[in-house]
Amino acid sequence: MKRILALLLGLIMLLGTFAGCGEGEKKPAETPDSGKEDESTGRTFESPEIEALVVTAEAYLARKSWLQYDQARMIAGDATPTTFRRDIHKNSPEDSTRQFNCYTTCSGFTSDVYYQTFGFSYNADTTGSLQNAVDMHVWSYYVTTVETEEEKAKVQEEFMSLIKAGDILLCRHDSSSGHAMLYIGDGQIIHSAAPDGGSFNYSSCKDLTEPRGSVALKTVDSIWQGGDNYYFFEEFFWAIIRPLNKYPDAEITDQAKNRVANMQGIIAEKLSSHPVGFSADKGEEITYTFSIKNTRETDATLEILDTVPSNATYVSGAQSVDGTTLKWNVTVPAQSTETYSYTVKVNDNSNYGDYVYSESTIGGVNVNCRKVYINKNVSNEIGEKMFKSAEDVKKYSQTGLDLAKQIYADAGLTIQLDTAENIIHGSFKAYVRNNKTYNSHYELDPASPYFKMIVPTMYGGYYTAISPEYDKLRTRGMQSTQLMAGDILLASVKDKVSSYLYVGGNRILELDGKPELLTLAETKDLLLSMMGYDKFIVIRPVISQ
Repeated sequence: MKRILALLLGLIMLLGTFAGCGEGEKKPAETPDSGKEDESTGRTFESPEIEALVVTAEAYLARKSWLQYDQARMIAGDATPTTFRRDIHKNSPEDSTRQFNCYTTCSGFTSDVYYQTFGFSYNADTTGSLQNAVDMHVWSYYVTTVETEEEKAKVQEEFMSLIKAGDILLCRHDSSSGHAMLYIGDGQIIHSAAPDGGSFNYSSCKDLTEPRGSVALKTVDSIWQGGDNYYFFEEFFWAIIRPLNKYPDAEITDQAKNRVANMQGIIAEKLSSHPVGFSADKGEEITYTFSIKNTRETDATLEILDTVPSNATYVSGAQSVDGTTLKWNVTVPAQSTETYSYTVKVNDNSNYGDYVYSESTIGGVNVNCRKVYINKNVSNEIGEKMFKSAEDVKKYSQTGLDLAKQIYADAGLTIQLDTAENIIHGSFKAYVRNNKTYNSHYELDPASPYFKMIVPTMYGGYYTAISPEYDKLRTRGMQSTQLMAGDILLASVKDKVSSYLYVGGNRILELDGKPELLTLAETKDLLLSMMGYDKFIVIRPVISQ
């Protein structure tokens, strides 16, 4: 019962917090599957700049469910600057992988395409700001003035005669909401929209268990068809926006040039044996895998370049090694996927709290995975002992973190822990911006004695402010696949703090009250409910031992 109440309380608080937030969008009609990307052969473009824009947009489209729609405010409140999840960092297409979802919105997507293609930001990443960016408009129209079918036909003809590949097509259907789409030519649009309308559904957390792609392909004809879509004559305002009119001297970035030359129809990822939430101990091996999917009708010949991380030693796997440079020259057959892996070992003289990371390129385009932090972990043997203790939890008289310490001790490790209240409240500080303190918003406190125990990326709560380094990597919510045996989960709603111990096998031990090992379904529900708490953190006690 207490787990159900905690779940309901967390979600109710979160729903109340998010009520009315974001720039709402109508539910778009179902769009066809994007299918495979076209190769450059046979396609013509007005200019190299437009080709680079279209190819970059298609690279986002190819990531499907790896790029999630989320217009929820991370920080919002009276006199508090609004920061959206999509703003945490500008994502290139290759940032989104099966191990790490990125986030965007309709106008954020169009902004990112231009940013990745030309390196400039036109500072208009909401539909409202796009409407007001009149210096980029080539055509705008208040549709409410159109009455007769003859007038409608004339407006439609004018609209269709003006649009060009690379244009942003903007509609607004009330004073606070609208939609932005990127026209790529040949009667097609690439856009970002929540598949079931609106922003991420925090009441069901569906996209944690059922990933939903954000970027889709549609036809410009659908604008005129009406029904369950952005129908031209149901909106009050439409505009055609051409950012290159404002930035006529924009130059294509090297990344975009290489994407056009080498990576059309290629979906590349760099994956790690230690995905988000997992850390590596000193002396532990990390295996990186390049996954390259070729959707073309012809073979693809590519060069892969990587560098051995400075705090690791190369073990095996590269096609050739020159000092610290790793290299592969590969041919990926048409309509197939190939993988190429290499292994490094974390140096014994590396520092706990640092991370293993290297930049890599495929076909001259940066393709990187997330940092692997260097921390102590419990062994598989100790993890198995913890699981057995959790299965027989009735034999213990302790509760809370005292129980966690005893389970650690029975497994052969002694850990030092303060009270749950001191740890979670002492890990955060009030958010300060422009010398003003916001006591209802929090950020991690690097000066906290518990800071080093916190698992990178696995902390949060709606009121958590943006911390420049850690929030770049944090996920929307935790999943059991990101936890390691021995991790302690702490969550607070108002003044009530709850504590849990992850014992492996996708199972969590509830430490408070009458301790109980949760079922798989209950573990999943608990992790989802934590998104509704004021604060939550995951600590890995052995990190600081």
